[in-house]
Amino acid sequence: MRVLLVNPPRYKGIPVIREDRCENADRDCVHPPTSLIYLAGVLREEEFDVGLLDMNGLDLDWSYLNSYLIGQKFDWIIFRSIPSTFFYDIKIVEIANKFGIKTMMLNWNLHHVPEKVLRECPDFDIYVSSYHYEYLIPKLLLEFDEPLGQDKFVSDESYKTLDIPSPPWNMVDNFRRFYTRTKWFSPWAVVRGSKGCGYRCAFCIDQNQPWCSRSPELIGEELEYLVKKRGVERISFFDNTFEVGENWCLEIADEIEKRKLEFKWYINSRADLICKHGINFFKRLHEVGLDGSSIGIEFTSQEMLDMSKKDTTVEDNYGSIDILHEAGVKSYASCMMGYLHETEEQIMETVEFIKKARPTGFQLNPVTVYEGTTLWKQAVEAEKLPEKIDWRGMSCVPTDILSIQLGELTPEELDKLRRRVYKEIYTGKWLLINALRVLKTPSDWKIGLGYFLSSFDRLRQGVVFSH
Repeated sequence: MRVLLVNPPRYKGIPVIREDRCENADRDCVHPPTSLIYLAGVLREEEFDVGLLDMNGLDLDWSYLNSYLIGQKFDWIIFRSIPSTFFYDIKIVEIANKFGIKTMMLNWNLHHVPEKVLRECPDFDIYVSSYHYEYLIPKLLLEFDEPLGQDKFVSDESYKTLDIPSPPWNMVDNFRRFYTRTKWFSPWAVVRGSKGCGYRCAFCIDQNQPWCSRSPELIGEELEYLVKKRGVERISFFDNTFEVGENWCLEIADEIEKRKLEFKWYINSRADLICKHGINFFKRLHEVGLDGSSIGIEFTSQEMLDMSKKDTTVEDNYGSIDILHEAGVKSYASCMMGYLHETEEQIMETVEFIKKARPTGFQLNPVTVYEGTTLWKQAVEAEKLPEKIDWRGMSCVPTDILSIQLGELTPEELDKLRRRVYKEIYTGKWLLINALRVLKTPSDWKIGLGYFLSSFDRLRQGVVFSH
């Protein structure tokens, strides 16, 4: 059976990240099609004939897909979609149908509204919205005989993602096309060591998903191929929360050291876990190349942290930045604004945190409400949701569609405040302090300059489709 995995084109020329929970258009990032590569590994293990077309990475338009399919005999096209570009992405179904090719869509962030998805696009054959879909999909392909009718929507969590065979990264010809924040952050790859984290953050579409990890040895093999065979210099771990398993992390560090891999790598973290593991833990990871960590700070009002069920404290937030910096690891504070009942004063507490704690980088984005989350239920109880939600605005990176009002400020006021905050911080002491940090590390000079230039371009573009 021949299967073509497709990452659809860019949206209005803007690159799109279509990766499980991280689903947004972002002008500052061309993301590798990691999830499709991993799926290809599973399908090949099951002896499917698999092709990959990364239209987003290659910056190809829909006409290319039409031409590409002429003379080809694919049985299935499996494609990823996201809420904010859903109505654009589903054009792939129309094209596939012309060639008699069956289609399967992956879209995690809409998994609680399958009936709405099917109403908007009734012509695809299967919509898979399972969190653990990798080993489910081969079964669906092999058992598909007739159209599923009302059962086009498939959610089956009995196929847990544990180990995945070495992903076929040879399907990617050039890692220099991938970057984040600046085009000089390259050649870059994104790998996944685990899925889920088990925490209950009210706003998160992945909330309460148990942590499932791959073996450190398999991860080491993957890293070795990317670094030694493909020349990748920077690798990000897509894991929700990298350091959930302390010993697992240290085993990965041992694999990197044992294989003598020299590259810089990046993770996502929780503030409380950083404080729990402490400086020596992060010094060990830094010894084998850990260069930076994004921290889910979210808010620095304790009331908002409690309401969002983040289960961290303001002290954790400050302490996590200090620990990373003392260990020699860069910090990136991921913050939110506009949560349910949040006041402008509480938003400014988060802004003051960024100015005072001085993380290496930061983002401050309006909260997105995904149906099925605790936040959704909170908003329904507070009668804050409109009758119809425009999916084009459902993105953790702001689009040209304004967000829903949950707190004190209107979407217009929130947008205006956000632009003002970025301008203040990018042109204030924060920038000078980070410039001095960069000057101390010659190997960071080029990346630092790239970040500087992209920051001002972000201001020029109004910080839209960007964070």
